[in-house]
Amino acid sequence: MQKEMSALYRAAIWNNTASLAVVDGASLIRSIAARHALSDCAAEALGRVVTCAAYLCGWIEEDEQYSLIINGNGLLGKIHAFGNGALKLCGSIERDVAQGMQADITECVGAQGYLSVVRSGGKGLPFTGTCALAEGDVTKDIAAYFAESEQRPTAVCLYQGGGVFVQPLTGADESVLLRAQEAVKRCRRGMTAREILTMFGAEGAEEREISFGCTCSREKAERAVLSAGEEVARAVVESEGALRVHCHECNSDYCFGEKDINALFEK
Repeated sequence: MQKEMSALYRAAIWNNTASLAVVDGASLIRSIAARHALSDCAAEALGRVVTCAAYLCGWIEEDEQYSLIINGNGLLGKIHAFGNGALKLCGSIERDVAQGMQADITECVGAQGYLSVVRSGGKGLPFTGTCALAEGDVTKDIAAYFAESEQRPTAVCLYQGGGVFVQPLTGADESVLLRAQEAVKRCRRGMTAREILTMFGAEGAEEREISFGCTCSREKAERAVLSAGEEVARAVVESEGALRVHCHECNSDYCFGEKDINALFEK
C-alpha cells in the first residue's frame, strides 16, 4: 500500500499574474493531533494554523524557520505552529476541550487577540509581524496578516486537512486579487489537491513533501538538565526514579536515570 503523504503544491497561474499554493496536510495534521490526543475541534483549529505555517515555510530556505502564533481569547488559548524551509512542521495548543464538545472555530480560537509570525535563521535578521485577529477563524486572520503586515494581499481558503492560497504577483492589477478571492470560494472540503490545481488551470505544479519535525532533541534535553544543576537533577531522580524533560511542542519526553545523570555530570 502506498504511504499517505502530506504535500505542498505551487504553481504560477493566470498568465503568471498570480501564484497558487495548495497544502494537502491531512496526514501530517492527523499525526500531530494523535501526538497530543486532541479533541476534534482542537485538531481542526491547530490544523488550520499548521496549514498556514506550511505555506509560509514554502517560501524560505532550509536553514530558516517560521513560527506562527495565535494568542486569542478562545477555549484553546495559545495556538502555535512552527517549521523550516525543509517543510518539517510541528504544532501545539495551550489547552484542549473535552472530546465530543461542540465548538466552532471562532469559539476555539477567540475573536479577540493577535496573530504573530516570526521568521528566523538564515543570513538575515529575524522578522516579526503582528496583527489583531480579524474574526478568529484563522482564514480571515491570516489573510489580514498578509495584507497588513507583509503588504501582500492573499486570497485564502482553509478547510479540514489543508488549504489554498492565491497571491497576486508583482505588477498584477487589483482585478487579479478580486478574481482570486472569488476563485477560492469554490474550494471545499473533500476536494483533492489535484482537483484544486485543475480547477485553477495550474500545469506543472511543483510538489514538495511536508512531514513532521520538532526542534527538540536528546542533546537539548541534556543541556536543560545540566543547566538545572547536579544537585537538583540527583534529587529528582532519587524522589521520582527518573528526571523527565518534556517538549510541549511535540509531546515527547526525554528520560534521565541515575546512570544518565552520572554520565552527564562526569563529562
